[in-house]
Amino acid sequence: MFVTLAQSVLMMDTTKPIRKVEDILDFTASLNLQLDRCDNGEGMECSSMDASLERYANCCCEMTQQVKRWGRDVFAGRIPYEQAADDAWFHASVTLNNRAVELHDRAQGMEIPCYDFSGLNKLRAALYGLYPLLDGWVSPRRSVGPSARQATKSAGMETVQKRITELRPLPKGWVPADVRQLSVFRKASKT
Repeated sequence: MFVTLAQSVLMMDTTKPIRKVEDILDFTASLNLQLDRCDNGEGMECSSMDASLERYANCCCEMTQQVKRWGRDVFAGRIPYEQAADDAWFHASVTLNNRAVELHDRAQGMEIPCYDFSGLNKLRAALYGLYPLLDGWVSPRRSVGPSARQATKSAGMETVQKRITELRPLPKGWVPADVRQLSVFRKASKT
C-alpha cells in the first residue's frame, strides 16, 4: 500500500509525546495541512464556515495540549530542553494563532444578528487557551528538586512501613491536643 507524505503526516499519533524538533515539525505540518484543506475547500470536512471554525478550534486545542505536555516533560526531566524545540513550538503556535484569529475575524464579520456560528464560540474558547501560552512565553526548565522527576520505588515504601512498625508505642493515657486529631484517634482506637 502506497502512502503519500501528506497522508503519513495526517496519520501521526498525537497521543504519544512529541520529543524531537523533527516531531514538532511533523506535528505542525499535519495541522497546517488540515487547515490548508479547510481554507481551500477540499473535501467535506470543512464544507461550511461552522465546520472550518470547529476544525481550527480543534487544531488550536491540540497545539495547546502538545505545548503544555512538552513543557511538563522538560520540567520533569523526561526529555532534555532544546532551544530549537522551544523556537519551533513558539513559531508554530504563533502561526496557528494568527491563522485562527484571521478566520475568527472573517467569521465574525459574516455573522448577522439573527444567525450565530456555533463554531465561532468554540474557536474563541480554543484561542482563549492558546493565547496565554504565547503572551509572555516562558521556556520550560528542568525542575531543581528531584521529587518532580523521580518515581516512588516500592522498596522505599517497604522501608518506611518497617520503620513505622518499629516506632515505640504511645504512652498510656496519651490523647492528641488537636480536636480533629482526637476524633481520628478515637475512631482508630475503637477498631
